[in-house]
Amino acid sequence: MNVKLEELLERAKTVPFTQEDKEAQRRSFAYGNTKIENDLVTWKMVDDEAERLWWGLIEKRLMNKSQTHN
Repeated sequence: MNVKLEELLERAKTVPFTQEDKEAQRRSFAYGNTKIENDLVTWKMVDDEAERLWWGLIEKRLMNKSQTHN
């Protein structure tokens, strides 16, 4: 590997990876892997499902929290 590329890779390791970055990467991974298997999959479907799962998780956590306080 050339020196310039190695330097860039080392610098990339120090760039902060935000929650938004992680979520975008997760959705991209889900889209890419499902699109291979099913050409009808759209970005909207992936986004809608991710949102549904997120709100389901929030609801579950809130229910658990309220049960522990009773």
